[in-house]
Amino acid sequence: LSLLWPESSALLEIMFVVGLVGRNCAGKGAVASVLQNLRAGTAAAPFQLFSLSDMIREHLASQRMPESRDAMIRAGTQLRAEGGPGVLAVKMLEKLSLLETQGSTRFVVDSFRNPAEVTVFRGSLEKNFVLFEVVADEAVRFQRMLSRSRAGDPKTLEEFRHQEARELQSDDSAAQQLLQTAALADHQVDNNDSNLDGLEAQVVQLLQQHSQNL
Repeated sequence: LSLLWPESSALLEIMFVVGLVGRNCAGKGAVASVLQNLRAGTAAAPFQLFSLSDMIREHLASQRMPESRDAMIRAGTQLRAEGGPGVLAVKMLEKLSLLETQGSTRFVVDSFRNPAEVTVFRGSLEKNFVLFEVVADEAVRFQRMLSRSRAGDPKTLEEFRHQEARELQSDDSAAQQLLQTAALADHQVDNNDSNLDGLEAQVVQLLQQHSQNL
């Protein structure tokens, strides 16, 4: 499928960002892949993929600390506590703004996990930012996690639920708050059946709908 925006659309000329939020193994990576392979109107520019978690990985690497899910969560909370809840988004926008000066205008940013991160992007880009919540049923997500066999992943449904509960909400403004972040989404993308054609059709439809409101 091709994503066709009007030639006069602001999306062809200035930065446009699709943000992704979703629970573990909902399939945010699959949605990001769809966006990376879309072509937009006459500009024929693909979406470039980044993740707010990249900033956390860079921090862990600088501290020579091993990268695990728990370590990522702890480091993310530490960075937000020190730099403010939206610090990861601020740093990401700085990076994207530099790329924009070099001619890149379309980006997909994964791993929004705190409401302040959404606030930063919306405050800067307004309608040129859209947040997708990628959703899938618990049983589907758990099976996907088992299939990927990643070190450190829970092995039972009970462990899976316990890990997820820590990420969903918190009284600590610097912690992950997936429920509050997802509540800010502009659209939901259903990724239960792992059908890439259907997933692509959803994404195209939502972006075309969004472009009409610019």
